[in-house]
Amino acid sequence: MGEDQASAEQRDRLETDRIRSLREAGDTTPVFVYGGSGAMARRDQVAAAGGDGVTQTSSELFALLGEVGRFPSTAT
Repeated sequence: MGEDQASAEQRDRLETDRIRSLREAGDTTPVFVYGGSGAMARRDQVAAAGGDGVTQTSSELFALLGEVGRFPSTAT
């Protein structure tokens, strides 16, 4: 296993561990993972950890966020 692959696997594990920790603490804030094709391959892992969605496109990310609630019409 190359160093880059090991590093990516470690990041993936930290990502799902963080989501699990949030859920175990009772945090219900929606969690979306925005990344490349590697993120899409982890869709099931993210869901199992309590994540709410995975995407690799900005348009899909905004669609997922739009399902959570409305965006403010003006900056605060």
